[in-house]
Amino acid sequence: MRVVRAQKVIAAGLLFLLSAFAAAAQDVPCLHRNVAVSVLDKSAKPVTGLGPQDFRAEFKGKELPILSAKIDSGMHRVVVMLDSSRSMFEGEQLWPSARAFAKEILSIAPGRFRAGLIVFNDRVRVKIPVQDDPAAARRAVEDLPTRVDKKDERTGRKTAVLDALMAGADLLEPPQFGDSIYLITDGGENDSNTSGEAVRSALQLRGIRLYLQLLIVNRWGVQMTVEQVTGPPQLLELVNDSGGLIGRVELARYPVARLGSADPEESQRARWAAEGFYAAIQVPYRLEVALPGPVQKPEKWRISVPNAKARKLDLAIGYPARLAGCSSSAPDKH
Repeated sequence: MRVVRAQKVIAAGLLFLLSAFAAAAQDVPCLHRNVAVSVLDKSAKPVTGLGPQDFRAEFKGKELPILSAKIDSGMHRVVVMLDSSRSMFEGEQLWPSARAFAKEILSIAPGRFRAGLIVFNDRVRVKIPVQDDPAAARRAVEDLPTRVDKKDERTGRKTAVLDALMAGADLLEPPQFGDSIYLITDGGENDSNTSGEAVRSALQLRGIRLYLQLLIVNRWGVQMTVEQVTGPPQLLELVNDSGGLIGRVELARYPVARLGSADPEESQRARWAAEGFYAAIQVPYRLEVALPGPVQKPEKWRISVPNAKARKLDLAIGYPARLAGCSSSAPDKH
């Protein structure tokens, strides 16, 4: 009986300390964080039913208290961004595939998330604000030329991905929890005035997750351009730091030039990709995490589901790889 009583006293003491710590974290700015975390299974379906005990957050080698974890099922916002620069029209596969991915994600949007659209090359050429009904955005994609037209400024020219990302972030003002950008591109970048660090800060400040549909064409014997080599790694870092996810399609191996056509296999691939991104965008967990002290600058941390293997779950987890500093932490808005 004495052992049981002692355990109860210890448990009560720990509960008191945790409650006091959580209360202090809420009183001090920046110490109480709400983070969007996507948890998908190997079929790109959202994993539901997890609680705070299922997650583990670590910062500087120490475990952080997770105060709550629940699915945030509100109507989230996404800006679909479609690259229409010159490189997207090389060969016969990239551009038809890119348009198909854009139309597919906009087709599943009604009633699920609010969507806007940006089409860009060397600058933003089409901009449609975030709306409840994505019909206007979908029509704008369908209206795009199927080939490069020198008389149509929406096609061809250089690529300014970073400038376009800043424009996409501006469409999500004021910030709301769960905001996202879905970028469809071959990863090239050769004409932006904006730096990658500026984009990183803008996404972090607003709490925007960047999702990347990267379309790659394997051209045997053809040398890739400098921007095609250097662009993707920079974008991958932005995705990782923002808490988004990456879908990579190698078109030579998986020919998807006729996505959205009568070919059932190709159409299904587009739907799977769109639904996987939808699951991550629309069904994130809202993790409430308490920090032991102020974070002065963005620093790496780790969020995991430790018992996933024991439960035979093959998971993909999306969360901001860098914990934002107090001066740049995203506002907690619904």
